[in-house]
Amino acid sequence: MIVNRYKVTVKQGHMQEVVELVKEMRKQGGYDCRLYQSHLGTRDQIACEFEFEDYAAYDKFWTEWYALPDTPAFLEKWNDMTRAGGTNELWWLIE
Repeated sequence: MIVNRYKVTVKQGHMQEVVELVKEMRKQGGYDCRLYQSHLGTRDQIACEFEFEDYAAYDKFWTEWYALPDTPAFLEKWNDMTRAGGTNELWWLIE
């Protein structure tokens, strides 16, 4: 199993909008991701975690997601409310 964790810093005052945007994306896409908001540590961070059976499933999901007609509008909103940078991590479950 692979966990894909994507972390980004949200611009001040936009946290609730980003949360709602991700919730809407999940609803429209018919898939789920765990959504986290920072409590201690770096402020104004949000993390999304997706699980995939293997790397092929990860690659297929993101290839299809970037090809969806709604993705450019989502990314435009996302980029307006978040700061450049962040992390995109892949974790292989060992046990």
